[in-house]
Amino acid sequence: MYLVLTNVGNFIKGVFFYGKIPSAIIYFSWKVKPVFIKKLRPLEDLDLSKATLIAYTSIKKHRQLYKRLAEKFPRISLIPRKVAELNFPHETHEKKEVTRALKALKTYLIMRRDLQLLYYTSRLAVAVRKGSKIIYFTFIIDLNKWSIARKILRFSKPEAALISVYPLKLENHLMLKYKKYTKAQTAAKKYLEYLKYI
Repeated sequence: MYLVLTNVGNFIKGVFFYGKIPSAIIYFSWKVKPVFIKKLRPLEDLDLSKATLIAYTSIKKHRQLYKRLAEKFPRISLIPRKVAELNFPHETHEKKEVTRALKALKTYLIMRRDLQLLYYTSRLAVAVRKGSKIIYFTFIIDLNKWSIARKILRFSKPEAALISVYPLKLENHLMLKYKKYTKAQTAAKKYLEYLKYI
């Protein structure tokens, strides 16, 4: 079960997923108490305490809100909005909140998998297109310092958490973009920073 927070305004809006199926839109007060639940499908169990909380809003803008959420939910994952929007531009639903939540959930599931791979291999790879070739820069990660220890250049796909740099999109992997040209090491550092919040 997942609860994805998508909007912060007069009310905090969240989408509750049972598995990967959007099941309810929940409106919360600023004290993070549910005030209205709109079911999207029949639901018997709506136990929010068992849900993984995924926040899809800016932590810088809503620092106090996240502090309250941390008190209520033991684990919060923060999803960078621009990464989700870039990777899943065609994900749509008739309700805007659900569209955002679906993008956030898909991004979260890939990032969680990458985080597990990173812990297992201590490696993060970045794929970059050079002409007609794809080059893989593999970074050895110091997990104690959460930083890059060294870089290896490869021409074959490595056994590691893998991202790509825009405009190269690999199936079932996230693509990052910051400037017109993003260096592999810059992308690796940024992705490491994002993974800290998963």
